[in-house]
Amino acid sequence: MTSLGIPSARSSGQALESAPGGARSDTRRRGLPAAFAFLLTFLVATTLLGLPYYLLPAVQRVRHPWHPWFKPSGLVGQSAGIAAFLLFAFLWLYPLRKRLRWKALGPVPRWLDYHIAAGLLVPLVGAVHSGWHFGGMIGLGYGAMLVVSISGVAGKYVYGRIPRSNSGIELTLAQIEARRGEIIDRLVYISGMERAALEQALSPPPASTLPRGRLATVIRMIGDDLLRRRRARQLCRQWRRHLGEQAAPSRKALRDCVALARREMALEQQARLLDATRRVFQFWHAAHLPVAITAFAAVLLHVAVVVYLGATWFW
Repeated sequence: MTSLGIPSARSSGQALESAPGGARSDTRRRGLPAAFAFLLTFLVATTLLGLPYYLLPAVQRVRHPWHPWFKPSGLVGQSAGIAAFLLFAFLWLYPLRKRLRWKALGPVPRWLDYHIAAGLLVPLVGAVHSGWHFGGMIGLGYGAMLVVSISGVAGKYVYGRIPRSNSGIELTLAQIEARRGEIIDRLVYISGMERAALEQALSPPPASTLPRGRLATVIRMIGDDLLRRRRARQLCRQWRRHLGEQAAPSRKALRDCVALARREMALEQQARLLDATRRVFQFWHAAHLPVAITAFAAVLLHVAVVVYLGATWFW
């Protein structure tokens, strides 16, 4: 045993190699939904294909042979508009799902994944619909839609800093501490380190005062994320250095250790800022909902006007 509490290279290597499972079973790694990947690829390909048209000034587009296709009421443009409307309407199913306790509808975290994917796609689909031209009322509507999308990304960041169970229920401080203990137990088994040495390696720097105000809390969150990455890399180098070359662990074993270590440090940081994070999320939710409602009302008005005027390619 070394002075740092790390066993010999042989015993540590065996412990790392023989550990079952790994961090991947603890971290949810969901693949990109096929519909999201297909639609994103289609939108990028459409934009690249129509680039000669999109780069023209508005007054010159009407003379371009592709104008009947790529204009907002054309086959490509309005098809993208229909897709944008359906995606925007789909976004409102997630708040509805959170209020329904019917498990057959699927877990709330999975719904959140699709909610975020749709929210990220809406601005790009809307841009193709508008022909990448954002003047007048179209620009105002698109701006509101873009604000909703960016706000959603910010909300997801804050939401992810509140520890939750697999079903999406927020964890209490006691549950967070219990989960941290489970992760440390698993790290002890995988790495072969003594528990005291491992806890010392994972311990945070000297505690500072809690941030005051919402902006200070967000800045602290970002700082904690950067600090966690740096400490995880340092811990990985420490393991590599002291385990030796003869029985060096596999890359997968090291990745598992680092992933578990980062998860434990994240839980510690999130527990420390839990109350402040809740206040930030409540403020975000209060600001996000009115903007989303306004943007959706603008979209509904736009659709109603288009249908009333008959400015479509299908009638």
